[in-house]
Amino acid sequence: MPGVCSVRLLGSLNHNTHNIFNVLKYGAKADGQTDDSTAFLAAWNAACSSTGSPVVYVPKMTFLINPVIFRGPCHSNKITMQVAGKLIASTDNSLWSEKSINYWLHFMNVIGLTVEGSGILDGRGASWWTEVNGKKTNQIGPTTLRFTGTMNTIVRKITSVNSKQFHINFDTCNYVEVEGVTINAPGDSPNTDGIHLGQSSNVQIRNIIVGTGDDCISIGPGSFNVNIEGVICGPGHGISIGSLGEDNALAAVKNITVSGVSFHDTQNGVRIKTWQGGNGFATDITFQNVKMDNVQNPVIIDQYYSPYGSPTKGDSNVKISNVLYKNITGTSASNAAIAFECSQSVPCEGIKVDHINLSCNDGKTNAQFLCRNAHVTAVDAGAVSPTPCL
Repeated sequence: MPGVCSVRLLGSLNHNTHNIFNVLKYGAKADGQTDDSTAFLAAWNAACSSTGSPVVYVPKMTFLINPVIFRGPCHSNKITMQVAGKLIASTDNSLWSEKSINYWLHFMNVIGLTVEGSGILDGRGASWWTEVNGKKTNQIGPTTLRFTGTMNTIVRKITSVNSKQFHINFDTCNYVEVEGVTINAPGDSPNTDGIHLGQSSNVQIRNIIVGTGDDCISIGPGSFNVNIEGVICGPGHGISIGSLGEDNALAAVKNITVSGVSFHDTQNGVRIKTWQGGNGFATDITFQNVKMDNVQNPVIIDQYYSPYGSPTKGDSNVKISNVLYKNITGTSASNAAIAFECSQSVPCEGIKVDHINLSCNDGKTNAQFLCRNAHVTAVDAGAVSPTPCL
């Protein structure tokens, strides 16, 4: 089946054999008012310089942390940050806005990293959404948990709330596992994507709960071999591949599987979005075993994407092909239950639909299956509702 990827299992931790680096021993005050960034960095540097399987331990207390980078490579290829406590970001927006810093907690060039625990990462983003993002639409905002150039990375059980912008971002990473994570922000919080992938490969995302103001999961250019399963999404903008091809850029996405996902009260369900004028491809994609509950646009391909108003001139040259939609059920908040708006210059090809049952949630309006420049095949036409445009 297209989109299924193979990811190396990274194993579990046996903390009894690890060297523990407690942030309190490196000067953290844990009073929720004093900046503990220096203490966290000192504990990280000590652990990073250690051999074996070091653990940076954050006890069940509250820590104020300003923007900080945890750099690798480390001496050990099995290093853990164990978070039992609560980390809170500063509400002084100038820490980020004046220097255009795009991170709060940033892990860079680390091999064999695990970030886990029952702790909470609180971005305290309310003032950012109103004071900064509301006035400067192009202002770079900080991601709560950012990974750049990492390999063999596990993020497990962490809770992220009220991020200033993205909650978790993987950029140029290889072999990633995200499991049991909870992400929460208001439905009207801007640009608070739950998990964003860019230039990253061999990614497993499993059993997470996301409610936020933007995409629950967004899959950007350069993403390959991504498997997403067991996600509860809502509120939010759904799970999106894209946007792709902004500013005439070359974009490539391949081997993506989204399975066992439920959406409730979201703007979109499963979406592929590209800009006009871009180049590249998105191919070998599977959306299967998906449930929709009051979703505005349950199934959508939008090759005329433009969040800023009118679409730019020209057609999209990002080629979309070999996409399977299988076993998708539930209700739509609009009559456009399925809408494939594809490029005239490079039409969507190899679009297959199989066992789909979507209806309007008012029980009266007829749901529609809309197509433009899309070559659609029904595996079993009798098992697809609304009636497909073939």
